[in-house]
Amino acid sequence: MTTIKFKIIDSVAVAMANKDKRTTRKLRKELSRAIFNIQKIIDFSDKVQNAYFWTPPLTSAQRRAREDALSFSCSFSSEFVSFELEQKVQMSARNVYVIKTYTINGEETNLRRVKTLLGEMKSLLKIFEEPSEFEAYLSKKDRKLLEEELAAA
Repeated sequence: MTTIKFKIIDSVAVAMANKDKRTTRKLRKELSRAIFNIQKIIDFSDKVQNAYFWTPPLTSAQRRAREDALSFSCSFSSEFVSFELEQKVQMSARNVYVIKTYTINGEETNLRRVKTLLGEMKSLLKIFEEPSEFEAYLSKKDRKLLEEELAAA
């Protein structure tokens, strides 16, 4: 998770140091798109959270149609992060089961980590709206590492 944070911070710092408005605009757009997709994933996951207690349709054809309608797959890839979500709904005659698979940068994870990533991305988006937020966002350790990288470049 921290590697994602450093990739974003590094890209933002370079764009702001060079006062490159085109790159800054591109980063902001990419970050906004990632936030939108992650929020969509979380909302859909909350929708089927209590699926075990749902009553499945009576006929097999209705169950298969409902499975297809509720199964969901989403993937997003950017310069900073790539994630995939696969949510598969299976219905028996009496129960409804949901199988979820979350992958961030090729590593399988859970919804809590996806929500953490969303929170970090939202706070990083504030940097673009208010450049003074950039200094406040960085911890002392982050600031020191960033200064070393900029000095080396």
